[in-house]
Amino acid sequence: FNILVFIQLATFFLKRAKKIINNKKMIEKGIKDQLDSVASTLQMIQQSDECTDEIEKILFNQIGVLIFTIEELDNYFDLFNKFEISIS
Repeated sequence: FNILVFIQLATFFLKRAKKIINNKKMIEKGIKDQLDSVASTLQMIQQSDECTDEIEKILFNQIGVLIFTIEELDNYFDLFNKFEISIS
């Protein structure tokens, strides 16, 4: 087995790994951005003059769930990334 071939293969796999990590980060950011966008949209609807008190209460709860979900995703992504680094 030629050392040059080994180096080329190692370089190839490192580039692939970096690409996968970058894609994962992009997906994580996209998920959080979409949830933030939904929460912001619901807040705008909730604050509009046309929103009834009953719907406002429902939206308040839904916004709370979204914010909690975003925070939990942050914790999950951080934990997953730390775990991934420690097993590397």
